Amino acid sequence: MKAVNIYDYVVVAAYFLFMLGIGLYFMRINKGGKEYFAGGSMIPWWVSGMTLYMANFSAWTFTGAAGFAYATGWFAILYFGTWSISYFVGSQLTAARWRRTRSISPVEYTYTRFNVTTQQFLSWVIAINFTLSAGVQLAATCKLLAPVMGLDIIMVTLVTGIVILLYTFMGGLWAVSITDVVQGVILLSITFVVMPLALGLVGGPANLIDALPALTLDHTYNGVHYTEHWLISIFLIMCLGTAAGGAQRFYSVKDERDAKRVGKLVGGLFLTVPFVFGVPPLVAKIIWPDLSQIDFFKPYVGKNPQDLVFIALCLKLLPNGLIGVFLAAMLAATMSTLSSVYNMVSSIMSRDIYQGLIKPDITDEGLLKVGRMFSIGIGVIV
Repeated sequence: MKAVNIYDYVVVAAYFLFMLGIGLYFMRINKGGKEYFAGGSMIPWWVSGMTLYMANFSAWTFTGAAGFAYATGWFAILYFGTWSISYFVGSQLTAARWRRTRSISPVEYTYTRFNVTTQQFLSWVIAINFTLSAGVQLAATCKLLAPVMGLDIIMVTLVTGIVILLYTFMGGLWAVSITDVVQGVILLSITFVVMPLALGLVGGPANLIDALPALTLDHTYNGVHYTEHWLISIFLIMCLGTAAGGAQRFYSVKDERDAKRVGKLVGGLFLTVPFVFGVPPLVAKIIWPDLSQIDFFKPYVGKNPQDLVFIALCLKLLPNGLIGVFLAAMLAATMSTLSSVYNMVSSIMSRDIYQGLIKPDITDEGLLKVGRMFSIGIGVIV
């Protein structure tokens, strides 16, 4: 396994600077709350689709999901396959309706549909839940990357968190969306490099299929029992999750037709997941059947070493420099999710809580100022 060197640090630093540059560029576009929280409802559908795609990834996709695939084999591929179908179905049921609300907050419509009590209850529950979840994701990513990069975890957490905070604070939803496109290109490009290289280790797809055990629909992993009922439940949950989690991406585009296009694009992009995130762990299962015998994994025996098989493959297959791109891809997966959370939660705090309870007559420009203040507060808490 290769170690991270100066070329990889330069790539990650350049990536951070580029994200900040995008935030600074789009700072001038935001004239009010509608632009800051909904892109003025002028975000191109393909940009909004990519940002919704990226908002569903985190470092877990490279770690926990890889460990799950290593342990369950083809069952994990079926699980990854549900992502595309559920997002397609869920978005076609709800995307146009979200655009029709003309909201700038995913909770705003509940005031007219139900009442102020419902609006306020959902606002606080969603804001607290997503903020705490973002903190967990940032901590998990930095806890994983800090030892790989040979850096102090506190420094990695602070630098990563501050970069996300700054470009979200400056550029609002436009910056979040454009950085997500860049991050999506990085993520897809490096995973499409790793997948064929990994297949080369076992002699191609045919050899991989022959070497793996046949598909079974009954697995127990980390104390959880997985069957076909679990797959059906995940499908239903993700359909419903599309309706809520994708709201901002649907009402920030030009019209209802574009909102449906967003869902179709995301469904299409998720077709890549079984290949780029599922195949490498399956290869690892063949070349490393006993992780306790591999030096890289020995320090993690008893601590789910299978979660590190994707990272180990990248350190084995990629040259320095491209390892830096892989680290940037892992950061991109988490940063895209967190930046979306910062902007979405600040829209709820500004539109639904501050305007709804404290200052109903606030102007659109005032909402922008309040939204930026909440973005800073949320970023610091995370």
